Amino acid sequence: MSISTDSWEKKRVCVTGGAGFLGSYVTAKLRARGATEIFIPRIEDYDLVRPEDIKRMLDDSRPDVIIHLAAHVGGI
Repeated sequence: MSISTDSWEKKRVCVTGGAGFLGSYVTAKLRARGATEIFIPRIEDYDLVRPEDIKRMLDDSRPDVIIHLAAHVGGI
């Protein structure tokens, strides 16, 4: 299945874990496909295990699409 580039235009996309290994790849691909409004929540600003922080993140980003890639990882 192929997604056209214009399907990402004018979409607000929230990518949790967007600064990580997989997330940075996904974010780059979204940009290449026309996404311009990409919100990457930072752990310093939002603790995604706390419901109030999740609500605040959603209020701040108002996403059309959420791609959830955040994970609690240790050294590999």
